[in-house]
Amino acid sequence: MRIHHRVSSGRRMRAARNTSTAVIARVRRGGVSLIEVVTVMAMSSVILGLSVTAIHLLLRAQRGAFRNVAQSQMLIQVSQLLRDDVHAATDAKIGPAGGDVVGGRLLLELPGGKTITYAASPRQIERVVHQSETVEHRDAFRLPDEAIVLFERSDAPASIRAIIRKPTLSDEVVATTRSNNSELQPTRVTRIEATLARDHRFALPQP
Repeated sequence: MRIHHRVSSGRRMRAARNTSTAVIARVRRGGVSLIEVVTVMAMSSVILGLSVTAIHLLLRAQRGAFRNVAQSQMLIQVSQLLRDDVHAATDAKIGPAGGDVVGGRLLLELPGGKTITYAASPRQIERVVHQSETVEHRDAFRLPDEAIVLFERSDAPASIRAIIRKPTLSDEVVATTRSNNSELQPTRVTRIEATLARDHRFALPQP
């Protein structure tokens, strides 16, 4: 009986040792090697770089969309004001705006000694309303960079045309690579046309 007891105790001790060895082996297998850590860090850095680039592109596209919306609203406001002013005017004169490109200034003469001036500069269109020598109102409309504004007059029938040429995104690329050939630089053109003195055409003569 004592021999059997000793044999059973030895078996229990060997079984316990085997169990502890297996547990230690499983714990060691559950660890992470240095190569795995480096691989995970490299993948994380690549994903982070791609995420930053994507966020930057999205923010840039959002700013471009907001800028396009603001410019569209500005053009709508300018076109409405210009048409109303030209319709109410009795005569119009076109000339240079302070030494800039010829055709960058429009002078509208209205009844009662009132005049409205549209003066274009490289970055804005300024609208000034004069009553004799007094400035009644002044507006300034922001233009895209490098935009060009020209005013033209047609006599048959009498009408005023405003032409706004503004560069597109492709213009900058073309301008840097083919700056010697202006015909290869596409532009976005906006035309605003109104009939001169339309409001007075059917007015009854004063007695």
